[in-house]
Amino acid sequence: GVCPTIDGVMTEMDDTGDCLIGEAPSDQPAWMWSDRWYYTDIPDGNCPYKPFASSGWDTSNCHVAKVPDGYYGFVLDQKYYTKHSRICPLSGSKYDGANCFVAAIPAGVNGSVKNNQWVYDACPIL
Repeated sequence: GVCPTIDGVMTEMDDTGDCLIGEAPSDQPAWMWSDRWYYTDIPDGNCPYKPFASSGWDTSNCHVAKVPDGYYGFVLDQKYYTKHSRICPLSGSKYDGANCFVAAIPAGVNGSVKNNQWVYDACPIL
């Protein structure tokens, strides 16, 4: 899949195509610093939200996770997300976890690459 595994926990894609990592407690602002997700420090160091083995108090704030290599992280509406950092250059194409997907080959024809272009067999005349 496109979404990363963090500390052995598989994350899941939401309906926007982003990988949802988790959600900060509603009373604690979610934020990022460098390549890590956090939420506001807790005075006693008791971090209630620990979705991963590496989550917890880092002596200053509640650390959620490090953004996995090959991804970039962001915070939106109290939720932690990633996107794969692979950018597909062709407009309308999308990274599928292994390649840049452009379009499906029509059923019943053979697709190939010829002279650096996508081609498929001619459709029969009806």
